[in-house]
Amino acid sequence: MILNVSSGVGIFGMPALSVYCASKFALEGFSEALAYELRAHNITVKILEPGGVLDSNFRQRLGAEVAHDPALTGYDAFMAATQTVYDELLAAVDSTSDDIASWRHAGRRPRRNTWR
Repeated sequence: MILNVSSGVGIFGMPALSVYCASKFALEGFSEALAYELRAHNITVKILEPGGVLDSNFRQRLGAEVAHDPALTGYDAFMAATQTVYDELLAAVDSTSDDIASWRHAGRRPRRNTWR
């Protein structure tokens, strides 16, 4: 079995994370195509799309990774609204990195994350 770890943003785009989203969309397409190619060889390809992960430091990294030039004040309202969305999403996070790793070994499906 080949397991590729993607992200929820490999299924839907999120504002201010366009490059990250693009890389995850690419991984999703690659994994799906590879699954068809390897099926005849009895090799399965799985994609794990974890939602938020508590110990990934996403909240701290978000500000550093978001491409935003303070000189572009026209984005201020958009960025504030985006931060509100992220805060709401992060408030619902209940998985840790260990949870994600255990799903692969235990063969069980995650609660709110996608395993396909």
